[in-house]
Amino acid sequence: MFAPERTEYDFSVWNWLYGPKVERFPNTGPDGPVRIRSVVLDMDTVVEIGAILKEWAGGTEPRYTVNGGSAYGDRDVSEAELDSLVAEDRARLIVTVNSPNLTPPQNGLVTFHSNPTVNVPSQVVRDKIVEKLQHNRPRVKWRLVTRLFPLVLPLVLAALWIWLEAVQPMPAPAHALGSVLIAAAFVVVARPIYNARHNTILGPGHRIRMESRAQTIARRADEKKNVKVAAITTLVTVPLTIILTSLFGFILR
Repeated sequence: MFAPERTEYDFSVWNWLYGPKVERFPNTGPDGPVRIRSVVLDMDTVVEIGAILKEWAGGTEPRYTVNGGSAYGDRDVSEAELDSLVAEDRARLIVTVNSPNLTPPQNGLVTFHSNPTVNVPSQVVRDKIVEKLQHNRPRVKWRLVTRLFPLVLPLVLAALWIWLEAVQPMPAPAHALGSVLIAAAFVVVARPIYNARHNTILGPGHRIRMESRAQTIARRADEKKNVKVAAITTLVTVPLTIILTSLFGFILR
């Protein structure tokens, strides 16, 4: 269940890094489409989402489509072909399903590119898909982060002012004037950033790994094993080196 608005994310650090977890489309009901954070996932998750849509549609097979955009036509791929898709095609993947068994017939749609959406006219099914996607690592929305860059200038000015106050205390009028000017600079710079906080439609879209879930698990297990070996080797060799060096120095005396 999602709150009707997403204002609870507006001032979160994670919201500035990743965008809101769930963002409703304007003027839609509780079972309407939502935008979600971009994440890094595997193709196994895509297939599982297709299975959820298939179950909701009463057994109708999901359709996997590579969005060709305005320059190229869309291209359908089978579930067996998903693992062979190149990174560019994975970034433009769409999963849809038609549900003729429902009255009236309804469609489900999950997009992975640009600003990912989940559009299923069933709140339970939609939330199930959103939850599955949110269990993956989020991607930073750098275009949201870059909005904060104008704050660097007033922050630098404030730091310089504090340093000047510490080095050379100023008269009360100068102190008051400087403080007011820096506060005004903050307001002028921060106000447009605050007003634009609801505009989070800035990508980057989900990224589907080239490796399968089993390959990812195996790779991470190898990485953990290598870290353990390196840690044990360090714990053994460092004290041993110190002892041998001390002993060798003692012998030379």
